[in-house]
Amino acid sequence: MSFDNIGIIYHPKNERANQLSFRAEKHLKQKGLNIWRCSAWDTKGILNNIEDTKLLFTCGGDGTILRAAQITYNKDIPITGINLGRIGFMTEINSEDTFKDIDAILEGKGRLDKRALLHTLFHQGGGKESMSFHSLNDVVVSRGEITRIIHIDTFINGEHFINYKADGIIVSTATGSTSYCMAAGGPVLHPNSKETVLLPILPHLCPDYSMVLPASTVILLQLGTNHNATLCIDGHIHHSVKNGDTIEIKPSKYSISFLRLKPKNSFYTTLETKLKGNNTLA
Repeated sequence: MSFDNIGIIYHPKNERANQLSFRAEKHLKQKGLNIWRCSAWDTKGILNNIEDTKLLFTCGGDGTILRAAQITYNKDIPITGINLGRIGFMTEINSEDTFKDIDAILEGKGRLDKRALLHTLFHQGGGKESMSFHSLNDVVVSRGEITRIIHIDTFINGEHFINYKADGIIVSTATGSTSYCMAAGGPVLHPNSKETVLLPILPHLCPDYSMVLPASTVILLQLGTNHNATLCIDGHIHHSVKNGDTIEIKPSKYSISFLRLKPKNSFYTTLETKLKGNNTLA
């Protein structure tokens, strides 16, 4: 793989990320490479630079990667995360190893790690027009400002499954299974799995178990509550959901690739270490 054009995306409110991204930019430019650097919150700036980019480094945590993935999901550009967050399940490089590991990647020592995405269509008011989103982690429909349970009619592949009465619903990819899904009591899937997790949040007088659904599954959620709920995509895209609105969630035709240095079988060791709060891999 040739990486003659590289982008660096950093968390704008993390000063360490800003400084390290600047040093990484300087390091790479000294090697004669074309480099651009941009805030993860500057969507327009990233899109203006993304053409012909062969690799993205992110400086921050998992949230920075999620923002980068949201913008570049259809560009087929591998991402390598430099961790300056807390846990960093998706990141690859420890901040203290940044330049050594960057050089290793440039020498061709990395491997591609492909991850499934979800494609969400949000139909408001039963209309034909919809908003479209692609997510690497999860899609969450949850109660809004009013602290009352919401009713969500749930359909799987066109067949009515259940009317959940709960604080909300999480639909997660395997990548997202170590995020909100795990915190809510859901299963942890191997990140290369293509299955989808369906998990109610604090259900009331209805089943509380999670469902692991095949990769081809189409899930339809319809809000049946007079007070508004919230649709959240990957933790940072938010929209108000009203009675009668529907959210259709299905596999995306796109995928995200991470460029990794760690061995292919390192997921379980890394997971256990991070869950114990050991930051040597963070």
